[in-house]
Amino acid sequence: MYVKIHDSIFGSSIMEEDLEIRYIWLCMLTVADFEGFIDETISALARRFNVSEDLMQNAIKCFSEPDPSSRTIDNDGRRIEPIRETFGWHIINYEKYRNMRNAEDRKEYMRRYMKAYLPKYRQNKTKGGTDKQEGLSKFSDKHDKPKQKQKQKQKQKEIYRSFFDTFWDKYPRKIGKEKCKKKFLSLITGKNNQVILDGLNKYIQYWTDNNTEIEFIPHPLSWLNQRRWEDEILNIQDNDDDFYEKQTKAFIERHKNDKEDT
Repeated sequence: MYVKIHDSIFGSSIMEEDLEIRYIWLCMLTVADFEGFIDETISALARRFNVSEDLMQNAIKCFSEPDPSSRTIDNDGRRIEPIRETFGWHIINYEKYRNMRNAEDRKEYMRRYMKAYLPKYRQNKTKGGTDKQEGLSKFSDKHDKPKQKQKQKQKQKEIYRSFFDTFWDKYPRKIGKEKCKKKFLSLITGKNNQVILDGLNKYIQYWTDNNTEIEFIPHPLSWLNQRRWEDEILNIQDNDDDFYEKQTKAFIERHKNDKEDT
């Protein structure tokens, strides 16, 4: 198994041991599995490392005993721990140093990648556009456009709400605001919002000129449902009793439908 030796080993107290012990320690780091376990007997390890069993036994004893000179205070500085009574050991800090090695490998990979990539990037940038840059631009546009559309849609909703607020403030009979708001927002398209308000202004002028009583003014929801802003408001003729009678009957008829709309 491949293993990268961390450079901190040269400052470790293991370097104070005999050369043979240091050799066996490096061999054990090499044959350990991904989690730092060595599941072999002393005899098997001695044969693999080409050392005597007595030397292998002494090395295991050295690695298993507390080391007051160790920089790692966990486990009293021990380097290995048994996983069975007769054979098998676990290198205590193996995973810790493996993770450190992996982090360093990633840094080294990125360093080499950037070293190879940056000159090409700068060259392409100098030329004034490449497929790579176009790809990055398309990627950016692809992810930015939904955000821009969402912002525009939100802004449009706020504008529509402000038009409804204006409509509601102007309308003289305030009944069923939430239903009216829902209907209003479903009707406006951005082109007709001012048309609706202009139509309401004409009706407000008409109701004012005729001193229309509040009960004869339709509910705002009815006014919207019947698209009353499209009505043609007739001019009032003096002493035109038929006109007043027709208008009064029309308002009464609409008033009957208000309950159904609300």
